[in-house]
Amino acid sequence: MNVHKQKIRILKTIIIFATLIFLTSCDDCPIKDNPPIFLCEVREATITEFNPLLVRDLTIPDSVVFVPDPKYSVHTFEFPLDQKSSGSLPNDERFKEQGFIAVATKPSTTGNYTVALVDFTPLNSDMIGDILVDSVFINPSDPSQNRAYLMFYGDLARYPRDFTSENSKEFCNFLGTFSSSDLNNIRIDATKYGENLPNAGSKTYDINSRFVAINQKGQFDFNIDISLADKQSLLSDFKGKSIVVQVNPGQVYFYRARNGRQFAIVISDIKSGTFPPNKNRVTIMFNPLK
Repeated sequence: MNVHKQKIRILKTIIIFATLIFLTSCDDCPIKDNPPIFLCEVREATITEFNPLLVRDLTIPDSVVFVPDPKYSVHTFEFPLDQKSSGSLPNDERFKEQGFIAVATKPSTTGNYTVALVDFTPLNSDMIGDILVDSVFINPSDPSQNRAYLMFYGDLARYPRDFTSENSKEFCNFLGTFSSSDLNNIRIDATKYGENLPNAGSKTYDINSRFVAINQKGQFDFNIDISLADKQSLLSDFKGKSIVVQVNPGQVYFYRARNGRQFAIVISDIKSGTFPPNKNRVTIMFNPLK
């Protein structure tokens, strides 16, 4: 009987000792957290207000030569594929010949030409990059009230809080306050071009918009008058969208880019250039999301 009790005491001692070893050995064990929903890889980009206008060069009186407007700019911003890049600013070369492009076309019912509805910006679905700065409005007395109207190619939703700093580390800390569940809810709210955002609007095309004929050589022909019937016929079939989103400094957005990657974007600055002709610009900070 005493031998049996002694074996039990030895067994208890072994169990207690083993437990102590286990607890002591795990003092420095890493705590397994949920994987982060983003890595801190803040990048920055500045995008100039889109302006494809061409003006006549009056220094050559005997010829009709068109040159870029002083504020000419035809680039958009395209998000990067990986962390090795901060993105790119591709030029939309479609505007280099006449300063506008056709956003819709339809064969004429009254002549041997094609009717084209033209504009100074592409439709969202026809953009070259991800973000186009459609227009900028500067408040000289209060820069925080500056605003811009942006066009997006992908899906957009707004975060529920603003971020008013240009500190990259603080931006990561800000994003870290949103859980995976929070981010999923923001993702669910994202709509194509940001169309459902309360600060979004759409451009309306009607018979007073600009129409130009395209002749049989594929060239714009300004000598052909477009009939009202042709204009109405094109507009009745037109399904394209031109959605612009008003943004202000500090606003934060979720964005799904054309390359499939997802980003958190903050509108960090809206301003005019230092030197004439003082081009307007929008600066964003962005961080990839998982």
